[in-house]
Amino acid sequence: MKNILISSLVIVCLLASFVFAGTIGITSEKVDDKYITAVLVNKGWNLIPVSSGGSGSLHAVDGIEEFKGDPVETDKILSMSDYKYVWIYDIDADKYVGGSYESYQTNPEMKAFSEKMNNDPSYNTYYSYSSAWFYFDKQGMLFFERQIDGSPALDNMYLIKGWNFIHTVPEMDGMSFDEFKGDCEIEKIAGWMVDEQNWQVDDYADMYQGELHDDSIGVSLLIKVVDDCSFSGMGGGSSPPSVPGMP
Repeated sequence: MKNILISSLVIVCLLASFVFAGTIGITSEKVDDKYITAVLVNKGWNLIPVSSGGSGSLHAVDGIEEFKGDPVETDKILSMSDYKYVWIYDIDADKYVGGSYESYQTNPEMKAFSEKMNNDPSYNTYYSYSSAWFYFDKQGMLFFERQIDGSPALDNMYLIKGWNFIHTVPEMDGMSFDEFKGDCEIEKIAGWMVDEQNWQVDDYADMYQGELHDDSIGVSLLIKVVDDCSFSGMGGGSSPPSVPGMP
């Protein structure tokens, strides 16, 4: 399973100008009424979808025995508790909050961030589509699931001026960026190359616009927009290593 890589569909349909095979390491499959997303975790920093905890959010799952017709090597499956450090970009504070796994529950900044997530519906919605930095000291696989019918409406997805961490969601299946970007004027899209531990950036205007499909759901991206905007088109221990800088 550690060799599961993002498929050629994502290369063509998501960000065709990126050389993603063997780098992003995220792929999904539709199973009944949900998407199962497999994330290849490398040692170092990984950009991984996060959950707001709201209805329809993705959740880490254990006990996956088969994925895309192949048996899963259980000794390669990681838990979200295996990460060493996490950093989430707080759009209100305009800075990263987080720290080590051990300090997560006691960190006052993370407590304040969690309270905003619980009490502010718009904040919760924003992070239903977001991603965060997780540092692991070993390689393995993470699995997430997300109910199709319970996913937040894409019309509620908003971005703030500048860079935004997002991940692709089930409502985007069968659509291109041009179809669901709504009033967003996208300047650039960046993907984190987990093998190289660096960014690959493309100008939006230069990208091929194809449709997203099943196995491109759950991919984490960094999108730069000209102004605040909304997606639409639904039709109905030791000191942590430095977080990678923006491209």
